[in-house]
Amino acid sequence: MIAIDTEHHITYSSTTDLPYKTCSGKCRKAWWKFDFEARSSKHCPQCGGKLRPVAEGKHFRVIETRPGKLQESDLSQYQNEEGNSLFDSQMFPFINLQHVSIVKPEFAAKAKQQWA
Repeated sequence: MIAIDTEHHITYSSTTDLPYKTCSGKCRKAWWKFDFEARSSKHCPQCGGKLRPVAEGKHFRVIETRPGKLQESDLSQYQNEEGNSLFDSQMFPFINLQHVSIVKPEFAAKAKQQWA
């Protein structure tokens, strides 16, 4: 598992690989190679912006790594706008998450307005 901090997101991945591309458009989200197994890697799936190679220290910083897959406890500190957990704890073991990107609270309004 790797956790990274980008301009607008905190992102967790089930791999320890570094991200592959980053969006130069509105959302600035980081993406992994597995995100493009069934689609092109020219445009951001989130906002449609142009994708470019990602550079650690410039587009993201690693905040945590550990062996193993993403676990519910990795995400337990985050809640939705209603104050509820992001995931149903009974269903979490059955979900195959490759990565989860959480918009930083200060960018939530911008995300709703421009990326959704």
